Amino acid sequence: MGTDVYLDWDGKTEEERNEQTTPFSIDAGKVGYLRASIHMEAENTVLCILFPSEYWKCKKIEYDFVENSKRLQEIVVWYILGKNEQVCTINFDIVEKQKVMKDAVKRLIKEKGATNVTFAENEDIGTKKIWAHSLVDFFQLGVKKQREGKHPTVCISW
Repeated sequence: MGTDVYLDWDGKTEEERNEQTTPFSIDAGKVGYLRASIHMEAENTVLCILFPSEYWKCKKIEYDFVENSKRLQEIVVWYILGKNEQVCTINFDIVEKQKVMKDAVKRLIKEKGATNVTFAENEDIGTKKIWAHSLVDFFQLGVKKQREGKHPTVCISW
């Protein structure tokens, strides 16, 4: 049991539909599929924040990815840190293209009032990191389809 989120859009091909057939995968956001098992409480909370209740009836309601992606970075940081933590550790593999994200996360953490934030180099945060990347990939695909005028919709089943 869990939550399955499917992205649909005008003109979706059969091949694109088949790519979304990735049962129980937590890293398939790039093809328009998100998964959070029933025990992934933080992930399900993130989905509830991003998608209001009307999306949870699997009616394929159009979603404004461009507007909602503005909140995505803050939500991902909240998800990684935990909503009430004031002392946090974030682990990132240090590579140049992630430096920009790391700096943005540091700024956001400072704005939120967290203290004693440290970044541990070359450590993996496992499932959270995989799921966060999948969520970002899902939103990037949604933004792309919206900008192409393909009216992306979201269907959530649980």
